[in-house]
Amino acid sequence: MCPTAAGHTAVLISGPSMTEPLDAVAVLAETAANQRGLSLVGSGLRLFEGRRAVPVGDAASRVSPFDLGRTYELLLAPKARRKKGAHLTPEGVARNLVAMMPPPALSDRVLDPAVGGAAFLIAAADQLVDGGARPAEVIRQLFGVDIDAGAVAVAEAALALWGIDHEVEVRPLPNLSHGDGLLHELPVADRVVGNPPFLNQLRSSSTHTAARRTALRERWGDLVGTYTDDAWLFIAAGLHALDTNGTLAMVQPVSVLAARYGDAVREHVAARASLLGIWLAREQVFDAAVQVCGLVLGTGSSTAATVERRVGADFSMVPTRLDQPAPSEWGSTAAAAMEVPEVRLLRRASRTISDLASATAGFRDQFYGFVPHVSEWDADVVPATHARLVTVGMIDVLELGWGSRPFKFAKQSYRRPVIDLAALDVENDKLGQWVRARQRPKLLMATQTRVVEVWVDESGQAIPATPVVSIEPLDDDPEALWLLAAALSAPALSAHFMANNFGTAMSLNAMKLSARDVLGAPLPSDYGAWTDAATTLRSNPGDIEYFAEIMDRAYGTTDASVASWWASRLANQSKK
Repeated sequence: MCPTAAGHTAVLISGPSMTEPLDAVAVLAETAANQRGLSLVGSGLRLFEGRRAVPVGDAASRVSPFDLGRTYELLLAPKARRKKGAHLTPEGVARNLVAMMPPPALSDRVLDPAVGGAAFLIAAADQLVDGGARPAEVIRQLFGVDIDAGAVAVAEAALALWGIDHEVEVRPLPNLSHGDGLLHELPVADRVVGNPPFLNQLRSSSTHTAARRTALRERWGDLVGTYTDDAWLFIAAGLHALDTNGTLAMVQPVSVLAARYGDAVREHVAARASLLGIWLAREQVFDAAVQVCGLVLGTGSSTAATVERRVGADFSMVPTRLDQPAPSEWGSTAAAAMEVPEVRLLRRASRTISDLASATAGFRDQFYGFVPHVSEWDADVVPATHARLVTVGMIDVLELGWGSRPFKFAKQSYRRPVIDLAALDVENDKLGQWVRARQRPKLLMATQTRVVEVWVDESGQAIPATPVVSIEPLDDDPEALWLLAAALSAPALSAHFMANNFGTAMSLNAMKLSARDVLGAPLPSDYGAWTDAATTLRSNPGDIEYFAEIMDRAYGTTDASVASWWASRLANQSKK
């Protein structure tokens, strides 16, 4: 490390391995060092290997160690960012999530298994120093791994700047290494932190190669499913690296809380740690269009009986959960932070919708099988040779918009779409049989909504287009149809679905429902109130206030906020 002369100007000379984003970060790092009266050229840091001189930028303000990682992310090509799943952490998120962890011991080792620009290690280092640890010791207690060698170089430079700010001599940091945090053995640590890459396997831009998928399954076994996000696996890797009585704080896609494919990961975590805290980002805190949360976990003596909850970019406090949630209740624990009422129906229900009905949502091939046989009808009455086609956009609460306005199906606009049943039978007998099986009294349910939306098809002549859920009573009793409609339309059941499926829809204010969710939904315990509500729906569906009141009684819900929450969402329901 050498001092910088006043007015120093240099020429950029890059080594052959240096890429353009790293060149720019090197300029920024050297500018930051110059602002502090030093130079990083010749320091031995990875970012400066092969560089004999680096130009100095004209920074208008003092460059922070956090700025290096942010700059590196912004300069990566969008395709590269998507493939890496890299979304480097805002300083405020790193500091606030680290602050949710229990206070550290001065000698605690801190590991980030996907270190990126070292935002979390910088926040953890400041926390240790604030607690009385010596900066020169702290920098030796920081460990980081990243699959991107460039990110490791950036992280090392960022920590070097942090060290300069704390009068620590600049030296290479061997505790930062290039490697795969999911496949390589990680160093043991007392605290694990990070914002791992989000690699959703439903997106083609972030899917694994066959070889990597095999390697992950060999390492993590049943935790790896077809749609497992790599970010979830980093929780397991972090827990594996923790020493006795350790704590972990990680940013995660909000899908970790309730996605069906995350069941194995949540069970794995619950067997090894307790949930100390959840942070839910209501706003978009990263450049990527992904909803995020943060989890704080503790092992050994670092476990707790309660769960701290915070929301928003400012980490506002909301009421603490007073018990440990089951793995299936992570979603509801976070949903309560968004003012979704906690109803916990499954804890007191003895029967479910599956005791009264079957449910199906069809498949993609059925959707495409309909396309050549769908046309516009010119009247509200449809003959037996055709059937009304119902899409999710047509369904509102106990209403159907078919014929009232244009709707999209297979990128075409229809007001009264119908299926030609005879033509379908000739060209696709299997699909024709499926359609005939749907021609019976049933409920049709939309799948991504603010409250549960079902329409009662008493005549049984409407046909659902994927992904509409068709809910069909097990017997022919007409009363069963309306009992099912009352149960599914109840405020308590909307709260139940919203909580238990929290984070799985495209918006945090919506719920995403499947046929399996419907079948597992609890039935009311008060049969008298339930039948009264069903009668009300059938004879006077506009009396929503009375319906909500008696269905609260049917489900044993004593909290008046459930009905008011449901009514407010119903009032704000946007027409599709």
